[in-house]
Amino acid sequence: MRLGVVRLAALHLALVASLTLVVAAPAVTPSAPNGLPAPALADKKRCAYVVKTIKGKKKRVRVCRNVPPPKPLPLREQCVTQAERKGVVRFVAGDGTRLLGVMIGSGPRGVALGHESDSDLCSWMPFARKLAAAGLRVLALNHRGHGSSGDARLSANRRRLDLDFAAAVSVLRSRGVDRVFLGGASMGGTGAVVAAAAFPKSVAGVVSVSAPTRFSTLDALAQARKLQVPALYLVAREDEPFATDARALHDASASPDKRLVVTDGASHGTGLLRDAHTAELVTRFVLDRLP
Repeated sequence: MRLGVVRLAALHLALVASLTLVVAAPAVTPSAPNGLPAPALADKKRCAYVVKTIKGKKKRVRVCRNVPPPKPLPLREQCVTQAERKGVVRFVAGDGTRLLGVMIGSGPRGVALGHESDSDLCSWMPFARKLAAAGLRVLALNHRGHGSSGDARLSANRRRLDLDFAAAVSVLRSRGVDRVFLGGASMGGTGAVVAAAAFPKSVAGVVSVSAPTRFSTLDALAQARKLQVPALYLVAREDEPFATDARALHDASASPDKRLVVTDGASHGTGLLRDAHTAELVTRFVLDRLP
């Protein structure tokens, strides 16, 4: 009889150790005092409710166990030089998604850059280096589910690139940057417009390159109607449907300081910035509007 009780107790302990209560992060995250989504805190415990018999009565008891912190995200992008690796930044979006970026440059003026789909921060690094040389602190980030960054915890947030930008702005502000320009290519451009409209007190302006008016649940066209910060829309004439989308975003933007630049050819996203004249135009637009 005693042996049976011992076995039953051991089975109960094993059950408690294996059970976890998964709490889903809300799709809409709380805001920090500056209006940006508050960074999610890493879970330190996992808990489960089990039924235990205490003094002959069955009671529902919450049992928790410590969980080790996740391993740091490794940098996989080979485009980052040895010197630039010192600027690798690991941070967490408001919905708990773990992100990785590379920060280069210095100073109180900042830029956050988000890439196009099927790409990573490497697509921005050549231009990021030019901005850094011009005296800006630049954070090129890997969007959720891309490059070295992690996946979103909730499937509903898989395309919430605006939360990635919000987290990047918080990182730059923590390094002494007052206001940040956002730059995004293709899907990143859509996310940048949405984020710029949502956080005007923290964002100094936005550069949208070859962006669609809509990406998954992100509706840049609707948010452009609320946009109050300077906005530059860049696209190639033959890059359809993105050329049509760029014109629509420009026309819809409520910003009193907006500009549409249409170049020749069919280049898409950061490919447009390989042209020295175009790269200088974008750089000047940003520098002229950062205090």
